[in-house]
Amino acid sequence: MPNLQIHIVIFCKIFMKIFKLLTATVIILSCVTVKAQELVIRIDDMGALHSVNVASIDTYQNGIAKSVEVLAVGSWFPEAVKMLKENHGLDVGIHLAITSEWENVKWRPLTSCPTLVDEDGYFYFAGRKKRLIIIAGYNVYPTDIERVVGEFPEINECCAVQGWDNGRSMVRLYLSLHDKNADKEALKAKISETLEAEFSKFYVPRDIIFMDSLPETPLMKVDFMKLSDKYDPNK
Repeated sequence: MPNLQIHIVIFCKIFMKIFKLLTATVIILSCVTVKAQELVIRIDDMGALHSVNVASIDTYQNGIAKSVEVLAVGSWFPEAVKMLKENHGLDVGIHLAITSEWENVKWRPLTSCPTLVDEDGYFYFAGRKKRLIIIAGYNVYPTDIERVVGEFPEINECCAVQGWDNGRSMVRLYLSLHDKNADKEALKAKISETLEAEFSKFYVPRDIIFMDSLPETPLMKVDFMKLSDKYDPNK
């Protein structure tokens, strides 16, 4: 019985210490002001268009953003520089560019770069990252395939997307032709030979599908998402 009383007393002392410790912790935490997470907004592509320049400065002056990246190769870069001189509090960085990622807005390099431009002197449209196809660790850009194949006189529309064959990534090419009676097998061979000579074997489509017409977005562009194979067996 005496041993039981001793154990009870020890337990009570330990319990009281834990209780005091927890109480002190609660008091301390209640006095601490937790700072809310801040949202950092950066302005991009200033210099590309007049409207972008105006929107960039307006965004800064209204306290929404404090930093901007300027596109030095953009056609409205000189205006952007003038505006930035009048807004000294805006942090400025340079947006490096070696491609024209938009189809209807183009820009040229500031120095001679013959391997980076098309026949009109504009940067190539390399496409966005979400369309990138990776085959055995090698980057394949669908827009490069479409640019080359689209120059064939037989081709009406073309779209290159990622496909899968037994768990391996590959290029799948969809085509619509001006002449539906054209020799499709000869055209396939021509496409494969041209792409391998122009780029590498990874650019050669393992699957070429002919359609009467390719699906389009509301903006009348080829809807590559409807043609993409969304199943990724590696995930």
